[in-house]
Amino acid sequence: MRAEIRLSAHRSCAGDGRQGQPIANIAVIYRDDQGKVQHLVMNHRPLPAVLLFSRLMGEQFRGTAYAEFFATPE
Repeated sequence: MRAEIRLSAHRSCAGDGRQGQPIANIAVIYRDDQGKVQHLVMNHRPLPAVLLFSRLMGEQFRGTAYAEFFATPE
């Protein structure tokens, strides 16, 4: 198994665009000998941006089976 690391940074603009916050991501992808993904670990920073994203996703998925995976709107 081999690991590859990917870094990215982008501006998350949600809602009307005024809530946009910088957010960075690191992904560690573990592949088997055939190149198929076996494990994926993703981390996002900074925490306030992650919480904003989670709340907005919670609003988007309210009333669905996916809603439980996100923060509840304030």
